[in-house]
Amino acid sequence: SVDKAQTDAYTYTPRLVMYNTSLKFFDKIIAYTSVVKNSFLKEHDPKKVEPCLGLSWAMQIPTELNATSQTKIFKVVYLAHTVLLKGLQDLLQAWSTLNNPGAQLHIAGAIDNTVEGIIQARFQGLQNVFYYGYITNTNNFLSQATVLVCPSILDAGPATVLEAAALAIPSILT
Repeated sequence: SVDKAQTDAYTYTPRLVMYNTSLKFFDKIIAYTSVVKNSFLKEHDPKKVEPCLGLSWAMQIPTELNATSQTKIFKVVYLAHTVLLKGLQDLLQAWSTLNNPGAQLHIAGAIDNTVEGIIQARFQGLQNVFYYGYITNTNNFLSQATVLVCPSILDAGPATVLEAAALAIPSILT
């Protein structure tokens, strides 16, 4: 049995200690959502927190948005570097209860070994579920979606939601 605290990027103690220690060396903390901004304002000098609400990187917006809206296939996408707290196992559990041949679940991004083990043990063979692994063109992947699902148990502001919003793809968040 693998100790979750040693494999989960959000609870791995040495990582959290290094992260929290390193914050004192930063001149500015750029907060790209109000949730991130408010979180840092609670713990850090307000002069260090710089709001930059919205996308903080260059994106190429396609001229044709949401191409799948014209088809009869309902494409649900999940895009993340998956660890336990991203909630993919919960999404797959919910997906296993559906009986909709017109719906597809497309999963992209690296998946932690612990989560991969859960998928293999409990969800192998689910109908209409497609795994892509690491992808290099997130805009292309997201632009094929009907909806983005972000089932994170803990996430201060998932970048994929901002990327989907920039492409006019609706998102379902927990």
